Amino acid sequence: MRRAPEGRSMTTRKRGPDATGAPAQRVSPPRPESDGPAGREMECAAPDPEALAGVAAELAHEFNNLFAGVLGYIELLLDEFATGDPRRQDIEAIRRSIERAVALTSRLHAVASRRDGPRSA
Repeated sequence: MRRAPEGRSMTTRKRGPDATGAPAQRVSPPRPESDGPAGREMECAAPDPEALAGVAAELAHEFNNLFAGVLGYIELLLDEFATGDPRRQDIEAIRRSIERAVALTSRLHAVASRRDGPRSA
C-alpha cells in the first residue's frame, strides 16, 4: 500500500483496459478536499465504554442461548450411541468444545455486566 501525503494510507485499484485496448493503469480514489476539524475529531474519538459493555453483554447472552441449543442436540446424539462407539468420542469432543465456549462467553458476560453496572428491571 502506498502512503499518501500527510501519512494517510491510500488504496489503489486497477482499471481494466479501455475501449482502445490500452493496458490497465492504477487509479487512486479521489481524496476529500479537507477533513477539517470534524474529521480529526472522529479519528480521536473513543467508543463509549458503557455502550460497548452493553453490546458485549447482549452478544454473550445470545451466544449462550445458541450454545444451549447445541448442547441439547449433543445430549440427544449421545443417547443414540453406545459407550464404546467411536462416534460417541467425537460427539463428546464437540461437547467439551462447546462447554469451553460457554465458559468463555460467561466470562465475557460477567466482565461486560460489571462494566455496564446493574440493570434496572
